[in-house]
Amino acid sequence: MSAPTRVLVIDDEKGLRDMLTHTFRRMSFEVGVAEDGEKGVAAALAGEFDVVVCDVMMPGMGGMAVLEILKRERPALEVILVSGFPTDESSTRARQLGAFEYLAKPYDLLALCAALEAAVVHKRERGRQ
Repeated sequence: MSAPTRVLVIDDEKGLRDMLTHTFRRMSFEVGVAEDGEKGVAAALAGEFDVVVCDVMMPGMGGMAVLEILKRERPALEVILVSGFPTDESSTRARQLGAFEYLAKPYDLLALCAALEAAVVHKRERGRQ
């Protein structure tokens, strides 16, 4: 039996963290949370997560910096960035840094869940190669 998929949610908005935690647990994922970039990086590096869902705009370390560190330190970790202020430039930058997906807030929850499931499949397929 395979280990459960572990998702880390990094967002400074408690309501969003709680909603995503509830949603992802209903999808049978194990969920960790962090309220800022620094704590998110620490949690991601200390734990065995499969996918990170991270806000771009947070006080202190933002999502782009989190993405850059995580892809350098844990290249197999898939990262989905979400932004309340998306731009073509930030979307392009996120993809250059290795983001699996970049979604605008407010995002469609079904679209986020689909992106999460696609990231999990992608990570598993890469792991078999």
